[in-house]
Amino acid sequence: MPKVGVIGSLVWDLIHGRDPLAPPTEEWGGIAYALGGLDASLPPDWQIVPLIKVGRDLAPEAAELLKGLARLEPGARCVEVPAPNNRVVLHYQSAERRCERMSGGVPGWTWLELGPMVMDLDAIYLNFISGFELTLGTAQALRQGFPGPIYADLHSLFLGMHHDGIRVLQPLADPAAWFGCFDAVQLNEDEMRQLSPDPLSLSAQADCTYPKAPASIPNGATASEQEMLGAMQAFKAYDADVKSFGACLDQETKEKSAGTAQLMQLKTMQSKKLNAAVDELQAKAKEFNEQVRAFKARG
Repeated sequence: MPKVGVIGSLVWDLIHGRDPLAPPTEEWGGIAYALGGLDASLPPDWQIVPLIKVGRDLAPEAAELLKGLARLEPGARCVEVPAPNNRVVLHYQSAERRCERMSGGVPGWTWLELGPMVMDLDAIYLNFISGFELTLGTAQALRQGFPGPIYADLHSLFLGMHHDGIRVLQPLADPAAWFGCFDAVQLNEDEMRQLSPDPLSLSAQADCTYPKAPASIPNGATASEQEMLGAMQAFKAYDADVKSFGACLDQETKEKSAGTAQLMQLKTMQSKKLNAAVDELQAKAKEFNEQVRAFKARG
């Protein structure tokens, strides 16, 4: 059965003012909403695999939450950590605006932890609930190590945190590198404005499709000649896709007026996107060439 991995944080919310006439409400929030949505909307043959760390203080409650999911992979569970679970106090200022104060200490994933857990997945849904789920290095390792589609809601990557836990909007460092890790990203208008004062113009720049590496590399020690030839053709197509990606980025840059204030920022972002694609191509090509040598060594 196909599987979607879900990366995010379960948060225990204390909510003030969502209904002005009701008392404060306590409930699961964070990635719980995505789990519920996927459980209701996935095709019948898909399974949900939670890639979620939870604090020991709320681990039993988290296990009960997962039991309510019809599409949960049998035996799947959260990873319990000794730190206190993330908790958020929310004060709604309007239907669209709220103030958040976070506490807790659930750590993010390292690639050493996450890598073995994504190997048999078909897709990944990632939501930065705390903003600390993955570092940029881990996200880049995920992109290089996982061939399937990755959808990311970047939400809390754009939130800093004061010493008292209050979350505040902040610009995202190295956005091009972050965007290069995912097949699709989700941002709201406030988050987009951290990247550019003209969000619609910035969105229009994102027309170049990031090249995807071949899903697998045959084992040269056991693969047939036909499998190796098929892989060679796939890598030729991949190399062409990277070249087309670079040409597309160049065209995007040329279409921007040289007098615009965003031109230098755009050039920097495009350069980082292309460098990330070329680095991945070179790494994958090195792996393939090793298998080609193993295949030829068989005589």
